[in-house]
Amino acid sequence: MKAKKKTKKGKQKHPNNQEQVFVDEYLVCLNPEKAALKAKYAKTTARTKSFLWVSDSKQNPKPYIYKIIKKRMAARSEKTGIKAEQVIQEFAKIAFSNIQDYIGPDNEITDISEMNKEIAAAVESVQTTSTITSNSKDDKEYETKNIKLKLHNKISALENLGKHLGIYAENNKLLVEFLPPVIR
Repeated sequence: MKAKKKTKKGKQKHPNNQEQVFVDEYLVCLNPEKAALKAKYAKTTARTKSFLWVSDSKQNPKPYIYKIIKKRMAARSEKTGIKAEQVIQEFAKIAFSNIQDYIGPDNEITDISEMNKEIAAAVESVQTTSTITSNSKDDKEYETKNIKLKLHNKISALENLGKHLGIYAENNKLLVEFLPPVIR
């Protein structure tokens, strides 16, 4: 299947087989470089150009790829019933979690069954271990419980929110304009 060339401005070009593989792979991994490599693009092309293909940038030489990806992502969202706002809210629960929400006044970890869903959403795992020891002096057994609470990666959640809000690399060129000359 050969790609149809763009004849008039505004007319949609159809992806060739390699571009279609790129789209399919990108929708699986959401990493343009990896998707380009799986679609058999050269390493330098994958590294330097694939990020443009998935953006709405004016520098995107293949805007039809971005449109196809956007359309397929919207269809997937519609099919699953998961909306971008829900994903962002879940990232926000993790990104803005606070360790004080998990520790009671006695410095004990709060029982997860007593946490509200908003706070519990940031918990990745809870591990409880019990150790029974004997005291030879009084012949009594003592149980020691250790509870390990692990939260989801806060930095990763903040990075993902930042990417969604466009405050990183893609927009740095725009942000530089507003920086004082001393910082530039």
